[in-house]
Amino acid sequence: MRSDRRQHRRFDTNPETVKTVIVSHRKQFSVRDISLGGMMVEYVPGANERFDTLSIDVIATAHDQVYLRNINCRTVYDILALAENKAFSGETIRRRGLKFTGLTRNQTHTLKRIIDRLRIDSPDN
Repeated sequence: MRSDRRQHRRFDTNPETVKTVIVSHRKQFSVRDISLGGMMVEYVPGANERFDTLSIDVIATAHDQVYLRNINCRTVYDILALAENKAFSGETIRRRGLKFTGLTRNQTHTLKRIIDRLRIDSPDN
């Protein structure tokens, strides 16, 4: 974590328990880390597939399911990376950094709940 450049503290998540859906594509992506300001998602790119990330849904499936709808965001970066534990297979993934824009009070409250329950360093995990 580079706290000198980030406005909000980021927390790692278990990608199996926190997913996000890109609303315009209805495709599911794994959330690798999350903060009150944004998140990083991981996905396997499709052939010649390009898409914008303007609105997302966040689904947290551990403990009780928490669903956060229509989060406005913008893409900060989208980079190619090797999949974890796949160093020799050649399988690639993409990592996309998203910045949340214009969160409502209710969305912020729900996002805090997701972070408190699902971050890896949480006492509940």
